[in-house]
Amino acid sequence: MSFYKITATTNKGNDIVVTDSLKTTKNNVVYLGSAHLGLNSDEYIDTFTVMFGNVPAGFTAVEKPRIYVDVIKNGLLNGQILVNKVDIGGKYNNEWIISNSTWPTVIYNLSTLPRTGY
Repeated sequence: MSFYKITATTNKGNDIVVTDSLKTTKNNVVYLGSAHLGLNSDEYIDTFTVMFGNVPAGFTAVEKPRIYVDVIKNGLLNGQILVNKVDIGGKYNNEWIISNSTWPTVIYNLSTLPRTGY
């Protein structure tokens, strides 16, 4: 069995260890909301990192991992682009292997949803 931890950085530059002994054999739900972490009213999570220690050969997700994100209400403007970035890396045979992916998300602020089902 392996363990992993989650760290986060706030918009104020504060680094937080959210949790540090989650079991990889169990599904976990972790909330990074301001109230759950005891952040100030003007502070929020900017980035987070999930770090795994040594994992056995064949380590894989049993279920599809999911991340849900809420943005600050009225914090992003219509048409603004939010860029998501994921970096992943690990050591194999004493050599670091690193990869990353970046994709844009266009923000749509609709006061009412479009009517469908005609």
